[in-house]
Amino acid sequence: MRGVEALRRFWIAGGALALGLALSACADQPSPILSSAGGSAPSAAPATRSEAEPAPRLAARPGVGPAGASVAFISFDGPPAAVTSRFHAAMGRALGAADVTTAPSTSAHYLVQGHLSAWPGEKGVALSWVWDVFDARRARVQRIEDQIDLRAAGADPWAAVDDAALEAAARRSAEDLAAFLTHTPQAQSQGARAPVR
Repeated sequence: MRGVEALRRFWIAGGALALGLALSACADQPSPILSSAGGSAPSAAPATRSEAEPAPRLAARPGVGPAGASVAFISFDGPPAAVTSRFHAAMGRALGAADVTTAPSTSAHYLVQGHLSAWPGEKGVALSWVWDVFDARRARVQRIEDQIDLRAAGADPWAAVDDAALEAAARRSAEDLAAFLTHTPQAQSQGARAPVR
């Protein structure tokens, strides 16, 4: 499912996710996916990287597309609600453009959990993200993380995170997720298409 259908599924998942996040925030419990995987949740304040050491980005496998490997976004936290809804919209568009197939968590090949952070950085505000990708057995198979620097200042770092920054974060996130998916057993050679469910 790509394009409009991917965006629709991402928004439906986002609504359920918002409710789930509100409830989990009250309980202050770790995500079940991390508990099952035996891992630990990413820290709320990610480690900063030197500008001389950019995060390495996985390259897509040549001639292979990500569409055969479906993903479900099972949790997302960090931003205030207003930023979350704007990011969901940006991420839905980016996933469609990157040809990433979304599916319900019960049938997806991979489960994804994410965290978005904003804090005062060297150049103003740093916006960073972490996406942990788990296989169907709940074992983490990939971590995707990166950050961008925004030339802004103020008491609330989230106030500096505009739509352009969210679009950039979503685009890079979707591209990196798509690149990872081209290395999975479910990935397809370019031109082949996954059957529509």
